[in-house]
Amino acid sequence: MKRASIIADGILAFCLAAIAVSFSFLKSNLWLLAVMIPIYTVINVFSGITNRDAETPRLRLLYHGALVVCMMLIASVVSATVHTVWYFLDGGFSEELNYSLLFSIIVLAVPLLNGILFMYITSVQLRLQWRFLGIVFGLVVPINLFVLGNMLVKSFEEVRFESEKIRLNRARAEEKICQTKYPILLLHGIFFRDMNLFRHWGRIPHEVELNGGKIFYGNNNSALPVSKSAEEIARRIRDVVAATGSPKVNVIAYSKGGLDIRYAVKHLGIEPMVASIVTVSAPHGGCQFLAVLLKYIPLWIQRPLAKLYNAVYKMLGDTEVDVLGALHDLTPEICCLRNEYVVPDGIYARSLGSVMRKTRHGRFPMTLTNIFAKRIDGRGGKFCDGIANIDSYEFGERYTVIMPSGGRGISHADLIDLNRENIKDFDVREFYVQIVADLKEKGL
Repeated sequence: MKRASIIADGILAFCLAAIAVSFSFLKSNLWLLAVMIPIYTVINVFSGITNRDAETPRLRLLYHGALVVCMMLIASVVSATVHTVWYFLDGGFSEELNYSLLFSIIVLAVPLLNGILFMYITSVQLRLQWRFLGIVFGLVVPINLFVLGNMLVKSFEEVRFESEKIRLNRARAEEKICQTKYPILLLHGIFFRDMNLFRHWGRIPHEVELNGGKIFYGNNNSALPVSKSAEEIARRIRDVVAATGSPKVNVIAYSKGGLDIRYAVKHLGIEPMVASIVTVSAPHGGCQFLAVLLKYIPLWIQRPLAKLYNAVYKMLGDTEVDVLGALHDLTPEICCLRNEYVVPDGIYARSLGSVMRKTRHGRFPMTLTNIFAKRIDGRGGKFCDGIANIDSYEFGERYTVIMPSGGRGISHADLIDLNRENIKDFDVREFYVQIVADLKEKGL
């Protein structure tokens, strides 16, 4: 990052540490404390905004907040060392030492809290539990240091990662690597809707559009049997074709959406309008975990829950909802009946799945479903994404399983950027950019 900003913050931090141990200066100049805080805040904000190695104002402020925290921790170590030596030289506490300690705590705490506040406000990668732990254990050593260290690592990594992405997109802007011949239609899975307030596809569409892609959405209801959803999707494809003048669309379908588009192409006459089908975590072989739930959960529990779901989603905009019908269509028994379908020669088809290695890394709701799915859906759960076994996701002429290095793995929800999380060794946004770029290279 910008060296001038680092040097300025470092000098400021050590100056504050030096002032903090100048107890005699405090006694005659208490008013300086009130003056120093607003001055420091102005310098803090100005220095953060002028840090131009971070690519956006938000990232500059985030970096600066993390940097200030680092400097204040260093200054605190210096101050603590000086006061410890002072204590032993004087043979214990004295009035002067007590004044100096008090002033040191106040002077160093203000910029430290200021830096933490910057991280809390500007970071989008700090998870809620770490923010909560930071508040609860803010004064508990060494827990507060552990929490703060995690926050610093996340903040610096967020600045680096996001800035590199911005620079990458800027460098290849003219190439428009996602400018496909045909527009892209994104189809969501069950339990979701295409809403502006909460985007099912996270940050993915924006990234694809930055690189020249033209995105449309299925706009279908959240939960209907496959045949019903397929009718909605067939209508939507005809609407997109009519609106754009393009004879075909490229379909990227997630989870149940992959089953819906297959049915629509086979039974509803839209085969000539589909150039490609890319299914992401679509359980073509069915979900055994779901089948077990439907078998063993009594109907007197299932029906009220389904009724509640249907009512809630009608309030959210669904015109028709049948969540139980949709869920039953995801069981292996029903899915296998559809697998006789072979993709026509004129449609390029590929599929993608992933492996979730550790339950605790999946985030909600995968942290709940994976506990059961990995035991139910074969092979000891070693090849499960939190919903189904990876064998279920294979479809088309090319099947890719995402298995990044390390112990985390990629969950069913990670493949649509549900939690907007930057995962080490797996950039989900760039992953989709390359999927669409591959379609462009194939002339689609």
